Amino acid sequence: MLQRAGCLKLLAEKVTDEVVVCTIGMLGSEWQYYSGGRPSMFDSGAMGLASSLGLGMALALPHRKVLVFDGDGALLMNLGSLATIAQQNPANLVHLVFQNGVYESCGGGPVVDAAKVDFAQMARAAGIERSYNIEEEDDFKAKVDEFLKTPGLTFAALKVSPAERIQATAQKEYIKNKLRFMEFVQQAGK
Repeated sequence: MLQRAGCLKLLAEKVTDEVVVCTIGMLGSEWQYYSGGRPSMFDSGAMGLASSLGLGMALALPHRKVLVFDGDGALLMNLGSLATIAQQNPANLVHLVFQNGVYESCGGGPVVDAAKVDFAQMARAAGIERSYNIEEEDDFKAKVDEFLKTPGLTFAALKVSPAERIQATAQKEYIKNKLRFMEFVQQAGK
């Protein structure tokens, strides 16, 4: 089984000018930490919206790769977004779901029927052809470059172990983060 921290560290080494949208909670704080505070949209204020926000960014910025870092519980709250994403089929969107089976950021309660949920199969059924379940570190490492460099809509459920609840290290300066993110999005595409 994958470790979320390891996945985020590897992504932080590989990501260059891609736009990153994170789900609310620990995932966004950890991305901020491992990426060195790289401009990204995190802590969007509502669980389940990362996929929709990422789709909007991908459609608005077709010349930029957009990465969505989502949680399994969060995606279940907006599962219909998979059908909308598939219908729009943006060639620059990569949707990564960190599937740990718990609502980690709000105490670790279980995600309903977590062991049976197959997000990659759901994404495929919605029409996202390039959909993967990834459980092993070697498999993830082998696919990261493909995710970042190959055009085409991509979805991957990353089977990760629940992490220990850590103290958030990212400063939650929402307005400052928003302004930095907007500036990054506007400048990097020129």
